[in-house]
Amino acid sequence: MLNHLPLYAKAVPSRVLVFVFIGVACLLAAGWDRLYDRLSPGGSALVVVLLFAPLLPSLGIVQGIAGFPMIRPSVLCSRQLRELPPRSVILTVPITTRDNHGLSMYWQAESDFRFVQPFGYLLHPGPGGVSTDLKYPSALEILFRSLTVGTAVPSHPSAAALRSEIRAWRVAAVVVMPTPGFSHEVRVLDGILQRQPQMIDGAAVWFQPGSASLPSQ
Repeated sequence: MLNHLPLYAKAVPSRVLVFVFIGVACLLAAGWDRLYDRLSPGGSALVVVLLFAPLLPSLGIVQGIAGFPMIRPSVLCSRQLRELPPRSVILTVPITTRDNHGLSMYWQAESDFRFVQPFGYLLHPGPGGVSTDLKYPSALEILFRSLTVGTAVPSHPSAAALRSEIRAWRVAAVVVMPTPGFSHEVRVLDGILQRQPQMIDGAAVWFQPGSASLPSQ
């Protein structure tokens, strides 16, 4: 309802939740203050236990809900990749998606932004002027997204067109991380890049993937 107004068009609900929690905390405190004198000692103790129960997982007392693992693969710290010039463009599988919580963007941040990646997401004006994080993906991004989420690989455009896009991005390396679909992803990229990768720390790496076919290393 408020998306057409200044500031609200680019508002992200999850970023203002902290203020909602502050309001809820104030309401709980006011309610507790009113109820405290009316409760028996046993009732007061029960309310306190219920209020502190959500803190138990963070204290390590009970097991909480498992979160998404945000771990930087060792291949990104390998000597071969660190020998690339700073700000080199690296394409990874997986790429960033909503479902993986910006995983490759996290890797980039953990690497102190030593490498550049062409795919990610950000808020920008949509066709109607309302802010959106939906993009207009290129053919290369559509391919890498399909490899990331495990959907059917698009048959178009041609491998030559995809290599041309890789050259346009000046990609220094393509890296396929060890995942359940690793073998399939490597086969697809073998066919597109027309050469086999190096294996580094369990990951498949193609250096200078936009160049002419080279002997396997």
